[in-house]
Amino acid sequence: MSFLKGSQQCSYVGVTDFTTYDQVEVAKRFIHKDSHRMLHVGAMMSYKTFHGIPTERKWETIWLKPKGLQKLFMKDPTVFNVLHWADYVTYPKTSSEDLITACTLSGSGLSGLQLDMVWPHISLLEDVKKNFPHLSIILQVSKIAINDSRKRGVTLLSDVLRYKDCADYILVDYGMGSGRPFNPEEVLTVLGEVSKAFPEHSLAVAGGIGPETVHLLDPILREYPKISFDAQGQLRRSGNALHPIEMDRVKAYVRATTSLTAKYAG
Repeated sequence: MSFLKGSQQCSYVGVTDFTTYDQVEVAKRFIHKDSHRMLHVGAMMSYKTFHGIPTERKWETIWLKPKGLQKLFMKDPTVFNVLHWADYVTYPKTSSEDLITACTLSGSGLSGLQLDMVWPHISLLEDVKKNFPHLSIILQVSKIAINDSRKRGVTLLSDVLRYKDCADYILVDYGMGSGRPFNPEEVLTVLGEVSKAFPEHSLAVAGGIGPETVHLLDPILREYPKISFDAQGQLRRSGNALHPIEMDRVKAYVRATTSLTAKYAG
């Protein structure tokens, strides 16, 4: 299976915080053949780590440097290599130049860019698309972003609609790497709004998904069988994203979730 864009866009099962391609090769083997999923290979970067600014939680000590990203993001038609860019400050300083340089440094195997930001300026997405038309852009809609819309007195749909022509996926993410499981009813309500602007194959969800919380996806997949999803915090027994992912948990998560999606694949 290869990654396709537009109306033929592929659904994915995501693992964030891979550090080696050997881990990717192992994880791929546990995807259920009938799930019609690609493995989303995620690695983190932020405005601060990119610019060499120390972070409170010392992310700069564990996240991959450019050479490590290039070795991780190997050209592989069976995977979806995604750089996750984080900049959660109220007035983000991320520039188009930052994103373009980060994508360039990630190597030619890069397939997508995820923006973990609160309603980034449209020009950032447009400039990335202009320079890297082959890249898919995933826009994270976090609980912070949802609350921001409410504070401004605008509907979530109106905010999401602004990205209709420049985002390929909308990721509803209540966990943001914390490992805290999402509330399916709450997420379904948000997806109901987002799905008015984006088709099912462009929807994604994250938040506390792991080997023991696969059941969270069941009501989501019933409504949106082509939805994508991503996992991070629950891929360690500690739930601490500063710790390395544990491959036994990655294998169990990939196998269980893609077996579940195979049940709903039509």
